Amino acid sequence: MASVIDFYTREVLSYEVRTSAKLKKVLNMLKKLKENHQDNIKGMIIQSDQGVQYQNSRYSDLLKEYELIYE
Repeated sequence: MASVIDFYTREVLSYEVRTSAKLKKVLNMLKKLKENHQDNIKGMIIQSDQGVQYQNSRYSDLLKEYELIYE
């Protein structure tokens, strides 16, 4: 499972569930975040466990496109 959780409210903003930890899972999670919260995500800080899928250039390109900050 890949998810985006608001640390203040503890609300799950987006998630994707798959049987394997593939890049497509985290890309779909970000796309759902954009679709469901597009007016509120600019400048959002995203943190991850630094797994290989989070270090992929396609993931970082999507973060830049959506104007998210990756830490």
